[in-house]
Amino acid sequence: MKTWVRLAGLWAVAMLLSISPAWAAKGLYLGGGTGLAFPMMSGDAINNIKPQTGEAVDLNVGYGFTDNLYAGLYYGVAAGMASEDWDKNASWGTGYLGILGKYSFDLKQSYSPYLELGIHSTVFDTVGDHHTFVSDAALGVLAGGGMDFFFGSRKRWMFSTDLSYRSGRHSSGTVDLDPGPTVDVNFNATTDVVLLLFKIGYVWRPVERP
Repeated sequence: MKTWVRLAGLWAVAMLLSISPAWAAKGLYLGGGTGLAFPMMSGDAINNIKPQTGEAVDLNVGYGFTDNLYAGLYYGVAAGMASEDWDKNASWGTGYLGILGKYSFDLKQSYSPYLELGIHSTVFDTVGDHHTFVSDAALGVLAGGGMDFFFGSRKRWMFSTDLSYRSGRHSSGTVDLDPGPTVDVNFNATTDVVLLLFKIGYVWRPVERP
């Protein structure tokens, strides 16, 4: 609940700041970032795994079709440590591959707040000294927002702070026990994660014709 309150607050600030045109992210964009992952997971197995705060990496490529509208692909991985009660040296991880849309609110400054919404395929896994578990693939959504800062002599470099909620809901998986067999198991769990990312990217803007 607190996470959605924070996201709603961020969106409200972005709406209040949305006024006149400034540096646009129009054009081809390539970027990536890293930051923190905060598990918001639930389920019987999750109660045993007890995922802890971890790290995240994200890659983005897409195109800004107008000064405000952007669409692209995102690939991300989040991972952290898990409870020793689950397995010795246990860790959790989740990956995403999806598409997103982004709306930027242009300002008269070298920065621009934005909102984003996406859909992705996600897989969850845990690894320890005596097991490897991989869930089924599931569809999830991304909802978030942040701020782009433009810099450089031509304002093509972008530094972004990004806060997003990424969901996933799984029903089954496969566990490889060591020693032991490989078996299919029920895994009714949500593997939602909040990511706080710091990104760097570059925009190849189209040449304006006279």
